[in-house]
Amino acid sequence: METILTEMIELIKNSTDGITAERRLVAYFSEWISEITGEALECMDDALAEEYKKMGYKIEKRDTRTIQFLFGKVNFKRRRMKKAEEKALYPLDKEMGFLKGEAFSPLLLRNIAEVASGTVLRKTEQAVSLLTPFSISHTKVKSVLDKVGSLQKNYTENRLLDINQVEKPKHKKKVPFLFIEGDGLMYKATKKKRGEIHRIQIAEGVEKNGKRTRLIGAHYFSSTESAADAWTLVQNYLFLHYDLSNTVVIS
Repeated sequence: METILTEMIELIKNSTDGITAERRLVAYFSEWISEITGEALECMDDALAEEYKKMGYKIEKRDTRTIQFLFGKVNFKRRRMKKAEEKALYPLDKEMGFLKGEAFSPLLLRNIAEVASGTVLRKTEQAVSLLTPFSISHTKVKSVLDKVGSLQKNYTENRLLDINQVEKPKHKKKVPFLFIEGDGLMYKATKKKRGEIHRIQIAEGVEKNGKRTRLIGAHYFSSTESAADAWTLVQNYLFLHYDLSNTVVIS
């Protein structure tokens, strides 16, 4: 800890102003956190490899992967493992949700897509560059938005649209009111084409916490295909989780 404090003080002292000092501190911590995160992931991979060995898996190879997180770029080694008559896999990638061939972490993908869904792609490019330790082009933003939309579509088609495959709660909720609000968010996909994210939210009401308010029991649904897909998600969710026989629904 003393070494870190000493290095921080030197960074600040050698900076010309507060902005420069903060930028240097961000870069310093990004590098430090990235390094220890890489070590942590490799420790996780060691433990996962032992668990998979007990299930009959064998190590095929150990190679390096680089993932861009919100806080910085992380390099780490992980094992590819194989079991007879089954496809090879990377246990650590599976555990962390790292997509095949994707250099961004799941949270980073999600955050970029969320920002991009509410503004133009170049504004998202600017926001990422200003608020994170790395930069991204507007074309990559479009690629991320398409990828997240595709994942959402596949999840919708393979699971959520089929209520028979969704785990059903033991008891359905009974509430006096339920509020449903839908909207469409337009984004510029290319020079000649626009895309749209259909978004719906439900809530049981509003509660105050001092001067702030928050939604009670809020859930959000979206689709890049059509409003009908989004509403199907909402209908299935309501059917599975609510008893609306004595509920006033305001939409």
